[in-house]
Amino acid sequence: MSSWWFRNASLALLIAVSLPVGACFSLDDLEKEEEHRTYVQDWRDEMIYQVLVDRFANGDTSNDWGVVPHSPARYHGGDWKGLEDKLDYIQSLGMTTIWISPIVKNVDQDATIDGYHGYWTQDFTGLNPHFGDMASLRSMVRAAHDRNMKVVLDIVTNHVGQVFFYDINGNGVPDEAVWGGGQSESPLEHRMEYDPDYEEPYVKSRTSLGEAGPAPIFFFQDGNSNHMAPECEGCPDPGLFLRREAYHLRGRVWNWGNDACCYYKLEGLPIPSYCTDNEVRDVVCNQVPNGDFPGGLKDLATENPKVRDAMQYVFRRWIKLVDFDGFRIDTIKHVDHGFWQDFAPRIRQYVKSLGKERFLMFGEAFTGFDPMIGSYTRPGELDSAFYFSQKYRVFDGVFKHGSPTSEVAALFKERQVNYGNEAQVDGAGLPPTQILVNFLDNHDVSRFMYEKPSKPALYSALTFLFTEDGIPCVYYGTEQDFSGGNDPANREDLWATNFATHGETFRFMQKLTGLRKSHEALRRGSLEIKLVDRAGAGILAFERISDNQRVLVVINTSDDQFKDTIGNKPDDADGAAVAPLLTGFAGGTALRDVLGMTPNGDTLVAPDGTLTINLGPREARILVP
Repeated sequence: MSSWWFRNASLALLIAVSLPVGACFSLDDLEKEEEHRTYVQDWRDEMIYQVLVDRFANGDTSNDWGVVPHSPARYHGGDWKGLEDKLDYIQSLGMTTIWISPIVKNVDQDATIDGYHGYWTQDFTGLNPHFGDMASLRSMVRAAHDRNMKVVLDIVTNHVGQVFFYDINGNGVPDEAVWGGGQSESPLEHRMEYDPDYEEPYVKSRTSLGEAGPAPIFFFQDGNSNHMAPECEGCPDPGLFLRREAYHLRGRVWNWGNDACCYYKLEGLPIPSYCTDNEVRDVVCNQVPNGDFPGGLKDLATENPKVRDAMQYVFRRWIKLVDFDGFRIDTIKHVDHGFWQDFAPRIRQYVKSLGKERFLMFGEAFTGFDPMIGSYTRPGELDSAFYFSQKYRVFDGVFKHGSPTSEVAALFKERQVNYGNEAQVDGAGLPPTQILVNFLDNHDVSRFMYEKPSKPALYSALTFLFTEDGIPCVYYGTEQDFSGGNDPANREDLWATNFATHGETFRFMQKLTGLRKSHEALRRGSLEIKLVDRAGAGILAFERISDNQRVLVVINTSDDQFKDTIGNKPDDADGAAVAPLLTGFAGGTALRDVLGMTPNGDTLVAPDGTLTINLGPREARILVP
């Protein structure tokens, strides 16, 4: 038996006895809310660094109970103290806002996987003791604010963790079994009462005699793994989450359907001809908004006014106690639009009452279907969205797999139709079209370098990320060339790098963040696409234009070919016409590459305003007068 195992097992036993105490804080803390201030002037100036707290930095070994560092799906020991200790590292990279993973107390372990990520809520009003206490959380946020860094909190409104099971056969214990006689009138079925398949109008009880009404639900009472009934201390209806009315109780989503087909159906719009009857059946299209999330995560009835009031109480409380600057909101496409139309304005009114302005709420709709993502930025809903359609079509399609750069122009044109064009009342201060959150990868998808372990490809993608409009967001470890595959392989320990700041990628990102800060047009300027290629990987050229500044960005997305700036204008309908890159600069203007890739001297704009330059594979230039 190793000394490591003995030490951690003993500590785990000690902590387990006091877990309820460690997860809460005294009522005195409720009277000591933070001073609330507005730290953001314009969200376009911000650059977000996404942190998975458990994997970033371990600053307090006293909360390391249950840590299993060699297992990628278990707790590793990162905490809020570690994050505070390493703010220098994040700031030296040039990032200005930190997005932290959820803070609430979670189901500790389920099926030998830990809730280290934070998405398995068990106690809405308690803190996850693996990450620290209220004092350490407040200290971290205060330290960030002292540096003029902002903190965005990841929140979950769609579901709770694995806190109950459906007692389908009525024996009072959770079963996993094969039932049925194997005949046509009684087919064999595999049923798991922890996580049964979706059915309408609810998961049913069944005996050998047939259906027997709604399946009872039984809440777990296992303190060792924190499989406990959900808690919400101080909520308007404290017992709400112990009653059936708080949940949809329809079981696990087993058919995700076609996002486009279901979107048109649920929106009451004409259904495209490519959608089959199967793809638009109610039982399919109702699953995503009403079904339990796989893994036994129980779906909340967010249309219930009592659930809405509870969510208001919970998340207003965290703003009051900690002074967060915004919310990243998980799984928004699994929640009805009515909830967001209620949740967002009420949160904004509360934040305003605290004297805080420009609170940002951006949501994650895990889909590549752009109209669905944009639908959550309608008037009265969210300020912004995690731009998944761009991740798939541009960062994966164009920069990773060599799709035509015309995809960038096409998606940019769609944005003006699919997303809100007016700032939300008392919201983040800017229209959703201007503050979409752009990203290469995150904790739910494989890292950019996993499928294409190419630094030149990464650098060209990062150049676009930091020079396009919107808010750039970087997943921790990108600066260290992390290349993990899908969850949990993409959730590496950053401390394994010793927080090195001398690596090539780290320094390249420092260059990009510095250029974004020093050039107003790269932050707040409008974007005009000037040149694209329609046949495959090639040139992407665009300008960022502010009142006092114009910047030209030119990127060659090809892995192996030199490309010049004679190509397609973005508005060439037939894709056949080619022309030199027509800039917005006056003829004779000398342009300098501030990114540092130009081999020799300045580049002159021709008398007619055009610019013809040749770029090597994956070369990029950021050109200013």
